[in-house]
Amino acid sequence: MPHPTSRRAAWLACGALALVTTAGCGTGAPESTAPAISVVPVAPATMLDQPLMAYILTPGQFDRIFEAKNVLQARCVRRLGLDWQPPAPDRTPDPERPDTNLHRPDVYVFLDEARAREFGFQPTPEERQRKAAREDRAKTAEQARPAPSPEVRTALTGEGPNTIGGKPVPAQGCIGEADRKLHEGIEPGWTENYPSTLAIGLQPAIERDSRVVAKLAEWSACMKRAGFAYRTPQDAESDPRWRASDGITPEEKAVAATEARCGRETDLAAVENAVEIGYQKREMAAKSQQLASFQRGKEILLRTVSAILGT
Repeated sequence: MPHPTSRRAAWLACGALALVTTAGCGTGAPESTAPAISVVPVAPATMLDQPLMAYILTPGQFDRIFEAKNVLQARCVRRLGLDWQPPAPDRTPDPERPDTNLHRPDVYVFLDEARAREFGFQPTPEERQRKAAREDRAKTAEQARPAPSPEVRTALTGEGPNTIGGKPVPAQGCIGEADRKLHEGIEPGWTENYPSTLAIGLQPAIERDSRVVAKLAEWSACMKRAGFAYRTPQDAESDPRWRASDGITPEEKAVAATEARCGRETDLAAVENAVEIGYQKREMAAKSQQLASFQRGKEILLRTVSAILGT
């Protein structure tokens, strides 16, 4: 679930799926080409589900894949007679990054008016502290790890001598070998980010959809009546004045709270989510065979990862 102040993009593990839509200045997509939608009201605490999320790997799954790659790389380096310890995984729970692809409606528009009135578009002190703690742990762990020797770098990348201690370095090094082992049994060309790529590719059509264009116009008019000239919610959030200030200004709080109110009054998040679901369903029907192939590869990969990690 993306942070309430990070609506410009919702991360999807190693692939970024842009969930925020910004309407262009032109007309919307012709209704004859737009999929039918069913708008369901949403609330700030609601977790939104979209069809492609069933295929997209979760952050936790990507973490396990990364950890399995490191295990295989370390085994390969040791086989060449060298010692290398991969980064230790940080399994500390992160409330801002739960193991799910579900997201809140505030990826479209800030809906929590009470929070907006107090913190504007900024994270809360508790959220800042958690982020700082994660960064400190990562920095401490990195500083504690010795820099790899030239031989280890050659073993990992395959760039340099073809042998180390008389033993052949794998093609593309231990990194390449680990990747090949993880993908054994999976069809060539399979990629972890395929469903995310599909979702990202739908964004231009979603942005041009007449229903999204109309709702953003309603939202902008609501903001203008309150004295704030913004075309989209992300324009309001990314106003450079908020970054230029050391603290949270009264105007930022007022803009954030008005954005939340206008989003609620216009049902902007509900409509944008419904439109995105409509386009995803149509794309999934057109790509059903490719998605079935992706799912088979995903299941093979996750079984391989579990075997490597022993869990």
